[in-house]
Amino acid sequence: MKHALFDSIDLIVNPVPANTSASGELTTGLAIDRLGKRSAVAAFKFGALTGSPTASAVKLVIKSCDTSDGTYEALDEQHAVIGDAEQTLEANGTLRFQLDLSGQKRYIKLVPTVTLTGGTTPSAALAGSALVLGDADELPVIPC
Repeated sequence: MKHALFDSIDLIVNPVPANTSASGELTTGLAIDRLGKRSAVAAFKFGALTGSPTASAVKLVIKSCDTSDGTYEALDEQHAVIGDAEQTLEANGTLRFQLDLSGQKRYIKLVPTVTLTGGTTPSAALAGSALVLGDADELPVIPC
């Protein structure tokens, strides 16, 4: 049976808050309930890179927990992120990460870490982020 795309995904806007001066591990307060959803795509939109860094990258770590307010543990990146968990960051670029959440705990948090080398006090502006959960056990998907 064919379903509309809207019925087969759940969209979370800004699971990682925008940040005008990002460097290091970015703040992630949002616990995302992924109950019944086995895969996802995370996207991060960056603005300007300031301070003239000679190299820049973003590494995504997924943390999970059985409860929304418990202690989150990092997932094995080889099993959580399909493809490269670390990607080169370019000014005004968008990074996309494909996630395999099957067999993981119910709640997840996205923890991107921005690494900037060289330059003078380099920083990157995180303009926004999004997470699309899919591969649901039941359709239509009930939003988080």
